[in-house]
Amino acid sequence: MFNEKGYHATSIQLLADALGFTKAALYHYFPSKEALLVEVVASIGNRLRDQLAEIITLRSSPEDQLRRWLRGHIELVLSARNVFRVYLRERNALSEPSARTLHEGEHDYFVAVIGMIEEGIAEGAFRSVDARSAAATLIGAANWTIEWVRPSASHASVASEVADVLLGGLVQRSSRRQSPTPKK
Repeated sequence: MFNEKGYHATSIQLLADALGFTKAALYHYFPSKEALLVEVVASIGNRLRDQLAEIITLRSSPEDQLRRWLRGHIELVLSARNVFRVYLRERNALSEPSARTLHEGEHDYFVAVIGMIEEGIAEGAFRSVDARSAAATLIGAANWTIEWVRPSASHASVASEVADVLLGGLVQRSSRRQSPTPKK
């Protein structure tokens, strides 16, 4: 319902009806409409952070880490498209301290992506770029895939293709994979 109508236009009664609960039953699990929004927003944020933490612990090359992260981020965005739309569009409806907690998690995620890029620059795998701008670009492009990728598209294929395109501008030329020469 939050995805269809927006947070403010969605009443507890609409949520209860959509879920097949009474309002009282819904209030048993969530003390407020905002608590339900917090749960939705936190669930996707936690999944993204957990996925990133797992990739960082693999200790593979900077290019491999960034590629795995980007593919995983895009696949999660596309596979949880409705939840992710709520995350992007409705997170500003949260009040303190929920908003602060969310922003802290987003900041930690952003800093971790910056760290992967900085590590790649330091190792000579990535061009010398502003890591903060590069991280914002990668995250923004990954998030935006929900707007242009058809729901029926292969999430893995799209994630792989988008990662290749985005990382192509970051990876040092000597590190880039050689693509076959086009046939004439």
